[in-house]
Amino acid sequence: RHARAVTVPSQWVAECLRRDMHLAPYVIPHGVDVAEWTHTEEREGYVLWNKNRHDAVWDPEPVAQLARLRPNMPFVSTFCPGKPANVKVTGLVAFPDMKRMTQRAGGYLATTRETGRIGVLEAMAAGTPILVFDWGDTADLIQHGESGYLVDPGDYQALATGLDYVMAHWQRFSDGAR
Repeated sequence: RHARAVTVPSQWVAECLRRDMHLAPYVIPHGVDVAEWTHTEEREGYVLWNKNRHDAVWDPEPVAQLARLRPNMPFVSTFCPGKPANVKVTGLVAFPDMKRMTQRAGGYLATTRETGRIGVLEAMAAGTPILVFDWGDTADLIQHGESGYLVDPGDYQALATGLDYVMAHWQRFSDGAR
């Protein structure tokens, strides 16, 4: 309360501080160096969901639900209790390995309420299309139908439809994400 300036990574976080703490924070969003994410390797076509812990915010249930709806699509996840057969679980991986996984993914699943969205920015910089629940501030980054596909939170059938659409128009979504 005595700081001369308060900074936050997104409008979504700023709204919480304005409402709950009566502060006027400055929004300074995260950024990534697009050149560091450019690559020439072949895409492997899997859908990636990567988080570093399992809690109420970072729930892996959406990757499991989507994988069940699309059993012929490969998925990669850092964790996924009760995983379907088409989900490869990596456990926590070092940043260079996660970077390569993001660059080689066919799609990036963003289903959590993000406050910083760095993973989404990295995926977009790599040209990996985003499938996202429309909440938190992640949705502020995505142009539906251009850089990714937005669906209502918890609507797994719409998420599966979005995955089909993104894969059918992958190059356009990849260019839009970048």
